[in-house]
Amino acid sequence: MDKILYVIILAVCVFLAFVLGASVVLKYVSELAEKMKPVTPPPPAEVVPTKASLKLIFFDKLAGGTVANLQVEVFDAESKVRLFTAYTNENGIVTSPFALNRDKEYIVRVTNLTYFYADTIKITKEDYSKSEDMFVKAIYITKFGDVECRLLDPSYTKLTETTPSSRSATCSYNVTVSGDNTPEFKLMIKNPVLNTEFRAVKDPLTGREYKTVIVLTINAPVSLIKTSLPHTTLYESNTKSVIAIEIPYEQLKSYKDPSTGKEIYNEITVTFELDCKGLSTGNSANVIVEFISLADLDYYKENLSWNSEAQVLSQITLTIQA
Repeated sequence: MDKILYVIILAVCVFLAFVLGASVVLKYVSELAEKMKPVTPPPPAEVVPTKASLKLIFFDKLAGGTVANLQVEVFDAESKVRLFTAYTNENGIVTSPFALNRDKEYIVRVTNLTYFYADTIKITKEDYSKSEDMFVKAIYITKFGDVECRLLDPSYTKLTETTPSSRSATCSYNVTVSGDNTPEFKLMIKNPVLNTEFRAVKDPLTGREYKTVIVLTINAPVSLIKTSLPHTTLYESNTKSVIAIEIPYEQLKSYKDPSTGKEIYNEITVTFELDCKGLSTGNSANVIVEFISLADLDYYKENLSWNSEAQVLSQITLTIQA
């Protein structure tokens, strides 16, 4: 009996040893096979050239689509040297005639006054298009608007108005008849052109800043008391003063509401109060009210005239009589 039990125990031990040994061998073989498996190298990193042609695509931010026939100038941002000038094609595209450097800044200017634009761009490796083998950048611009202006007297009676088809007008106001020698006038301004706006442009090429302003030229003895928006004095003498009021740009944007499709034509009202007490009976003095886009205020202060880019979109001559 003892002999039979011994044989059974020995057989079990042999079986366990065989199983455990096979397991160890299998584990060893598996680990060895894993180590001997050929290593797949990572895919090669995409090579982005340090120089390539530059393609600029100009989009109208408000109207949508690309913009053709823009005159585009590109400058080296550091040296301010003009590199090339070209016009956008029917797809709103300009391509540099030679390779430009990656990781370098350039100044892009659009000199068309309706789309006047100036800004600095930087070419990065993310701009590289392998399929086109060039750097590609999108630039979003907006068209400058136009104005309809109505001038109201202190009783809200319309004195005159201007439109894009009739940019100048004249009117008069008699302070003796009205009994008001410190009248407050209201200038109502509307942008009637869809998908346009007004904006300030800081030109990195020249350092000049172009603004959209309401300009009051007030001839003595009439003088300004106050305006409803902050103003800057451009010129002052014994005979006249010239002040500029920068408009609230966002409030004169005209666009189509993307959620409703409704066309929105914005309007602002600016008031100015005049001191006419120095005007003697039978005399008169003129106040010229202008709406000017792309106005360089520093240029006016230096030259007492406007820069060549300035656009006078409305001019109202108000004669104050006594």
